[in-house]
Amino acid sequence: MIGIDEPLRGARLQTRPKEVLTVEPFKDHSGQARVEPFAKDYLEMVRRIEGGLALDERFYRKRIEDTPDELLEKHGIKHFHLGGQSSDVLVFLAEYDDVVILLEINDHKHFETDPIGSLLISLHQRTMARTAEEAAGPAAERRAQEERAAARRRRLKDLKTPSRKKPE
Repeated sequence: MIGIDEPLRGARLQTRPKEVLTVEPFKDHSGQARVEPFAKDYLEMVRRIEGGLALDERFYRKRIEDTPDELLEKHGIKHFHLGGQSSDVLVFLAEYDDVVILLEINDHKHFETDPIGSLLISLHQRTMARTAEEAAGPAAERRAQEERAAARRRRLKDLKTPSRKKPE
């Protein structure tokens, strides 16, 4: 089951296919997400997450490997730049094992609150949990089906593999 209380805290997204969900209502507070190049970047980001492909460096913050991200460390909320690393148009999201939940599009203002991210958390904490819970059922069922299929393949393989037992 999806760990709804614990979003993943790695600085980069995992490179495996994930369902992409949005909180309701999903808002673009920047007003830029439908304008190029932001619209193209948004669609590419979603497509790459769903396909399990790595995001290009332009989506990540500069010096991602050696600078702290308090919002990510404390709350598990990641942000990605639309329009390049120096852009002020950000997608805020939470990544779980099987699902990525898009929270909103905004600027850097959530890094200016005290404590950092307090407004973002107050706006989305309940909807993040509810959205993750709703996704947990189908995701758990998919994993169970995959595990059953793998067990069937192992049994078939065992049937096809000659026994190594010595005759008496």
